Amino acid sequence: MFDKYGKLLWDYIKDASTTTHCILGAVSLYTFYRLVIKKKYKLPPGPRGLPLLGNLTAFRNASMFDKFVEWQKEYGDIFTVQIGPQTAIVINDIDLVIEAYVNKSNDFSDRPFFYSLHMFAEGSKSILTSSLGDTFKYQRKVASQSLRQYLSGQQFEERCHEVILNTAKVIESQKGSFLLKDILSLSVFNIMHGLCFESVKEFDDPSFQKIVSFFDEFNKNIGNGFLEDIFPLLRYWPTKKFTYLFKALGLFLGFIQQRVDERRLEVDRDSPRCLADTIILAQQELIETDNSSLMHMTDVHARQIISDVFGAGVDTSRTTLDWIFLVLVTKPEVQARMQKEIDEVVGQKIPGKEHRSRLVYTEAVILEIMRLYTVAPLGVPHQTKSDSVIAGYDIPAKTTIMTNQYLIHHDSKHWDDPTTFKPERFMCEDGSRLVLRNRSFIPFSVGPRACPGESLAKLEIVYIVVGLLQKFSFSLPPEEKPDFTPDTSFFAYRAADYNVIAKPR
Repeated sequence: MFDKYGKLLWDYIKDASTTTHCILGAVSLYTFYRLVIKKKYKLPPGPRGLPLLGNLTAFRNASMFDKFVEWQKEYGDIFTVQIGPQTAIVINDIDLVIEAYVNKSNDFSDRPFFYSLHMFAEGSKSILTSSLGDTFKYQRKVASQSLRQYLSGQQFEERCHEVILNTAKVIESQKGSFLLKDILSLSVFNIMHGLCFESVKEFDDPSFQKIVSFFDEFNKNIGNGFLEDIFPLLRYWPTKKFTYLFKALGLFLGFIQQRVDERRLEVDRDSPRCLADTIILAQQELIETDNSSLMHMTDVHARQIISDVFGAGVDTSRTTLDWIFLVLVTKPEVQARMQKEIDEVVGQKIPGKEHRSRLVYTEAVILEIMRLYTVAPLGVPHQTKSDSVIAGYDIPAKTTIMTNQYLIHHDSKHWDDPTTFKPERFMCEDGSRLVLRNRSFIPFSVGPRACPGESLAKLEIVYIVVGLLQKFSFSLPPEEKPDFTPDTSFFAYRAADYNVIAKPR
């Protein structure tokens, strides 16, 4: 009997098409993995999935983030999901995150291979996507040193103030209610353009408007990611979404490269004036002193470092600002208290670093909104470099690790009444200074892969909020009701569009 059916199966396989061979091979590998390889590991519990598809069908009518929040209630602080044939571990507890990303950082600080990110980063040559190795360490060092240099000087502060003054003029020109989101996006974009390339653009500059639109389109279409990451055959016949966004990203990278080329003609070795200058000089130094290390800083690496800083700085900051002003227009008493503090500390002066330590309530409000409305709810995935153990569970090498930063920011074990807006939780008892004792606050992640632009993002947001509240009081139009329903995806937690009225003070 076995011989008879074995021969029938062989005849079928022998005469089958190439596509069928691929499918049978994939099913065989998956079955082998499930029955043989996976058995030797004690993985965290998780929802059951389908062969090949895993838990993908659960994301048809809900974002990955929403499903992870739902599954945490059933499976706890650490669980396993199957994203197609890929195994992922989701961590929802700060103690486990610290254990993985800090105490066992050598095991947990690599990056998973996602075909989409690999292609978007021109072969995984960005800080965000590169593996934990010499190139990553060198890129991060150059970017971190450059950011520290500009944030400690006057150039960044001066450009911020220039942009905020231009923003105020645009707001003053609005008649009646208007969409503040677009203006905030252009403001953040301009600040980052000044940081990276020195110059500040006019708000109606066509190239300026085009790149801001790119960010909007990219976020609108990215959703739960790309099928190309899960099914390798689609890399040869990509989906329309992947093809469209890949072409759009090409325009963005062309925008970055054009400005890098412009800076190459103007860079002064003795007086670098922007991030691009610092990157260019780092390349020149390697050419002159250590050609063997030039592989860590090719033109592609340089372009990707700048696009990392620029892109992350624009997108996370403008999303955070959307949430901040939505809260302020629905809580006029909070806005009034912030304005009172700003008037007392800054007055009519230009806000500067010397004022920041005394803007305690203002910054506490910003931090509390960052906690409540975590703009990168799942952070950026990590990958294990070697076999490890967390919470008594085996975590195999090359396993994708996701951190549910949103749930960590709403964990009642670490936050009293976590869904309630309480800026005071970031202040000492007498309100005289900020207190950042709660290690369960990780909007920029932790460990070697923590965002190097944390100080930049916080300072940029503080300057914009203080500068605009100095000049305007914001409110909702009478006919508009506040809507805090988020637009969620794998990558982002965004506020719905809303209009405001700006009254000059």
